[in-house]
Amino acid sequence: MRGSVICVSATVILGGCAQPIPVVSPVEVVSSSLAQPQTPQTSGEYDEGRFATGRGRNVIAGHAQVAAEDGTVRTCRGAAATLIPAITATRARMDRLYGAGQDYVVVRDGDLPTSNPELRQLAKRARCDGAGAFRFTGVPDGTYFVTAGFVGKPLASVKHEVSVRGGETARVELTNQ
Repeated sequence: MRGSVICVSATVILGGCAQPIPVVSPVEVVSSSLAQPQTPQTSGEYDEGRFATGRGRNVIAGHAQVAAEDGTVRTCRGAAATLIPAITATRARMDRLYGAGQDYVVVRDGDLPTSNPELRQLAKRARCDGAGAFRFTGVPDGTYFVTAGFVGKPLASVKHEVSVRGGETARVELTNQ
């Protein structure tokens, strides 16, 4: 169960759970790319997103919760929020996964994309705490998609687009309401 909780958002966006997210403090960023920026080895489709592998001065913090079909409210507690650059290739991927102009999707087994190691190199993950809060620090200037997944019935994911520049802190609410 714990493994499936960790992989929900990353599975929807990145297309697999080949690299498990280590257990860390609730709102600590779970990405080694912040400590030592690395240039992704891409075939070109994701080159536009290389800016996201650097170290910036911005913070993206937020909260993720959805209303379930049974009327309960679920947070991303114990799972991870994912931050990926909003570039041509990821916009097309989001439109395929969520539907054009949509920010919430119920995930069915057949909807899961194939694994994409190039995109995984651009992504950063932050653990959601017990209340569903997450925080990304050291974010370079740019525009990003923030996503979070929710286990249970139904398995679901929410996304939001946000831009940051000049050392700002952006607040994001991920919800289906």
